[in-house]
Amino acid sequence: MRVKITTESRFLMTSDKVVWTNWFGVYRFWRRYLDVFDEVEIVGQVQRVDRVDERLQQVTGPSVSRQE
Repeated sequence: MRVKITTESRFLMTSDKVVWTNWFGVYRFWRRYLDVFDEVEIVGQVQRVDRVDERLQQVTGPSVSRQE
């Protein structure tokens, strides 16, 4: 079962489709939903960028994706 979560947060996305952020909604935050659901799909505003600051943390990961 998949859960779709909407957020007002803004994310950055690199050309490899990895989503990044500087707030608490990093991958480990979303991963807790995997205790109940098979997949987590995040719906939020995304800005495409060539590269990100090294201080940003990854949002997407195994079973956690952004909405296409």
